[in-house]
Amino acid sequence: MFRILNDVTNLQLVFANYSAAEALKVQHNIRAVTATLRIPGAELLRQMRAEGLDITEFDTVPATICSAPLDCSETVLRSHLRTLFLSQQKLETALQGLSLTQRVTVRDQLEFASSSLRLPSEQLLQRMAEQGLTLDKLGLGQSAGQDKISAIRQRLAGALAPAAEADKVAQVKQRLTALNGAIDLAEEDVNAATRSFNVVNLEQAQARVANSRR
Repeated sequence: MFRILNDVTNLQLVFANYSAAEALKVQHNIRAVTATLRIPGAELLRQMRAEGLDITEFDTVPATICSAPLDCSETVLRSHLRTLFLSQQKLETALQGLSLTQRVTVRDQLEFASSSLRLPSEQLLQRMAEQGLTLDKLGLGQSAGQDKISAIRQRLAGALAPAAEADKVAQVKQRLTALNGAIDLAEEDVNAATRSFNVVNLEQAQARVANSRR
């Protein structure tokens, strides 16, 4: 699969044949899968290289290597690719089988090949949205909805974090209070034992003095 997805010439030919609506869907799927699989961005990779880190050191899945010739025609291959990019699930499954380094390479090739997509201009999309023709009607609103849900979850987590910390502080204070109480009780027991011991010693001393006077 890596060999197929790394063929930028085929990618460009496939991308150029999508309609404008399909191109929007393909763009959406690529961005969604890239975010889901958390493929490192170009800026991060540049900084890692500058500071002596290589992305290959983080590979947990071995790279897939296939040197055998593809057992299908270019036409059939492009037909499969066309279907692949129109399905977010299929695209994600295809990339999951690759190593992290291969995912980065494929992501870069997809970004380069995306210039062949016949995408509507941002101005047109804005005017369409103003008149109710949003991308939701193309089935591309799920990602935005998921982003909103994620943002809400993050805000809830942020709101709950101080409360959780306050609970931890309160628990520590309770334990310290209980410990101090136990220490006070222990000191009282020691003092009582000491007083009792002193009283016994005093009584014994008085008894010895009385016996010596007889």
